[in-house]
Amino acid sequence: MYLRSAHIEQVKGLNAVRLGFAAGEEPGWHVILGDNGAGKTTLIRALALGFVGPTQAAALREDWSRWLHRDADAARITLKLGADPAWDSPAGRGRGPVSREPSVKLELVQVAAPSGDPDAPRQAQLRGGPAQASRLVWGTGRGWFSASFGPTRRLTGGSGDYQRIFFSNPQAARHLSAFSEEVALSEALAWLVDAQRAGRAPQVERVRAFINGAALLPHGVTLAEVTDQSLRFEDGNGVSIDARALSDGYRSVLSLTLELLRQMEVAYGLDAAFDPDGAVVVAPGVVLIDEIDAHLHPSWQESVGAWFTARFPRVQFLVATHSALVCRSIGASGKVFRLRAPGEEGPQLREIAGEARDMLWFGSLERALSSEGFGLELGLSSTGWERVEELRVLTQRQRDEGLSPADRARLRHLRAVLADAQAVPR
Repeated sequence: MYLRSAHIEQVKGLNAVRLGFAAGEEPGWHVILGDNGAGKTTLIRALALGFVGPTQAAALREDWSRWLHRDADAARITLKLGADPAWDSPAGRGRGPVSREPSVKLELVQVAAPSGDPDAPRQAQLRGGPAQASRLVWGTGRGWFSASFGPTRRLTGGSGDYQRIFFSNPQAARHLSAFSEEVALSEALAWLVDAQRAGRAPQVERVRAFINGAALLPHGVTLAEVTDQSLRFEDGNGVSIDARALSDGYRSVLSLTLELLRQMEVAYGLDAAFDPDGAVVVAPGVVLIDEIDAHLHPSWQESVGAWFTARFPRVQFLVATHSALVCRSIGASGKVFRLRAPGEEGPQLREIAGEARDMLWFGSLERALSSEGFGLELGLSSTGWERVEELRVLTQRQRDEGLSPADRARLRHLRAVLADAQAVPR
């Protein structure tokens, strides 16, 4: 399953947002940019809600009235999807063929308060359709894979109330961390530990080889072993580290990867999801990630998308980010969308294409940050301009009367630091 198009109306701060993909261009690394407050998290959650559906959405514990845009009395989320009969099957039998382009529609509608008090806090209900969606995207058939991840991706420390949803509402659980910071992806750890306890060595070794062979974690960190208690890693110096003691960046990417594999096993089975060599996951699906750059070093921000698209080549990743480096993984087919900043004019969401897109893909970082994707006016800080003035004074003094050894060293230092700045005297 893939996302072909989305139309979101009157959801929180998003009054009218559309995005789309042509058939065949869905797999890959697609990036959503936007300033703080532009609505990136709202967009990720609205898309996730479309995949969850109205029945399972009760487990998300959302106040739907807060999803309504300002004074709007209704909000709508419409998704058009691309189905693959080889991977996506309907729930139940004997009810006709599966549409190759099913759609889902959710409506959040304001309802009167039970008391009838006009001053009571407003309330809203979530409704969904068409009926076929309950057998397909929102059903329990094989495939129809989607998952969402919020910016707080951790392996431990989640709320017990939310953790129970992984068992009571497994479809909603695929998207749970996008809606709450109280969710931990601890089921991913338990999945491998339980497999080790049950003697399912091939499953454990397949996942271990997948993580190590593809060099998911930088600086030579590898998954050394899975015990009946936890996962043990080894760093580049040969030091053994428990998974729960890894840095935030390592745990953020590791939890996402393990949970993605776990959920794909539920949807497809690992034997079907992996290629015969076990090096690549060939199953399709849609994966939404909010703030993929959180806790990651710049070098990892630049490479993380390339890793995921190489190891999950048929997955459609939609990632929200503040980082220009994350755009380096879009490749030749990835799309970049930008949400307008609060107070800006123009469409609320627009695709960045052509030269502006390629600046983000393979241009210099400075050009990328000053492009329409980010629109930054790069330059020196106020301290920098003070140093430029100091440099001008020293340069002039050198010409007029010469400098002391200390001043000559200072001049060399300032020229080196400010070599790329404009208006620097020579």
